Amino acid sequence: MATRYRGRIPVIDPDHPEAWGKDDITGLPVMHTDMVKQMEYIGNGIAWTGFMVHYKDADQPNPQLIPPRLKPDPVPVSNPRYLQFPELPQIPTGLTVTSVTSTSITVSWAQVPGIPTYVVGWSSIWSFGETRGIVPESYVILGLSPGNTYNVSVASTANNTSQQTSEFTTSAFSNPVSVTLPLS
Repeated sequence: MATRYRGRIPVIDPDHPEAWGKDDITGLPVMHTDMVKQMEYIGNGIAWTGFMVHYKDADQPNPQLIPPRLKPDPVPVSNPRYLQFPELPQIPTGLTVTSVTSTSITVSWAQVPGIPTYVVGWSSIWSFGETRGIVPESYVILGLSPGNTYNVSVASTANNTSQQTSEFTTSAFSNPVSVTLPLS
């Protein structure tokens, strides 16, 4: 093809007229026969982006842009069973320290109506402990270190009769009582 340039503007040879176009990516003039549509994956298929580019500048469609195929929605259950959460037992009140020795603390609390067992928990900076299944409304915590401060609290437990397990439902712990043991 005989093409003459006058500056930056190509002059089309009248003996070989071919259309010229502008590459949408580079902005350079190219022959229309060398231009292709820029394609890309859009949605579930391949589509034209609206750009006409030189065949050497055309990008290959990126298959990572294909959206993943989703599984169909699950079939609704015809007879759903709703979760039944057991009612939490009341928090024990009236937690008091009845006696203190250098290695033990005796605590007592007011009985919660209908609650057969309790959980007593204690903690200090260096240790913690918990005892479950206490039947009476008082408990002696043994094996404590002299001179440490312990926070003691109690929670009530009820048998979880609405479920088929042997787990217990535990209320929140009561406000802790802080006790400092004597050194001797």
